[in-house]
Amino acid sequence: MDHARDEWIRRRAYALWEADGCPMGRDAEHWQQATLERQALEKTQASSDGREIIATLWRIRSASNINSPPRAETQRHRVRSC
Repeated sequence: MDHARDEWIRRRAYALWEADGCPMGRDAEHWQQATLERQALEKTQASSDGREIIATLWRIRSASNINSPPRAETQRHRVRSC
């Protein structure tokens, strides 16, 4: 098992244990749940920094020919003051 993956599972299992009220003798259950969550995360093929989402947004933006940010007037109308 790769170190980063094992570390993620360890931290997640600990968080699950804490959320469950720190019960004694259920470490295997929390470890298994964390492992299942990690496997599900890996199946999504999502990166931790969201690179594929950013790339998709850029492709959409390029296809739409939206090359400049919204005009300042448009932005001003969206902002509400307190």
